[in-house]
Amino acid sequence: MIHSSRPQKQSEDRVKRRSPNPKALKPQIGSDIVCKIHSYEGKTILAACDKELVGRKLKRFDYEIHISEHFYKGKSVSREELKEFMQEFGNINLFGEKTVQLAIELGLITEASIILIDSIPHVVIIQL
Repeated sequence: MIHSSRPQKQSEDRVKRRSPNPKALKPQIGSDIVCKIHSYEGKTILAACDKELVGRKLKRFDYEIHISEHFYKGKSVSREELKEFMQEFGNINLFGEKTVQLAIELGLITEASIILIDSIPHVVIIQL
């Protein structure tokens, strides 16, 4: 996996914001992106992917990766909503052209941060 960290300024800004509320995710009719917020032992990760990828199994080398409903499919969100969530979370897991492109647009990653798994863009952003 490729890891990317945000510039220090954004990291400082994040500390000042309130903690994101997982219940704030509201379904959007007709949206083509799904996301889910996972929290465990005080750590939170935003998982998002292009809706059509949910349930697919991808292969890379000798590994098989399952884009599972359990991990990615929480709520359908608009691109603008996902951009807002991406700016709130320091740890993000993304699969798909639409979701990865939003991270590029926000300046969270560069093209060099992306890996392709069965031709599907994937990136993991870890805030250190």
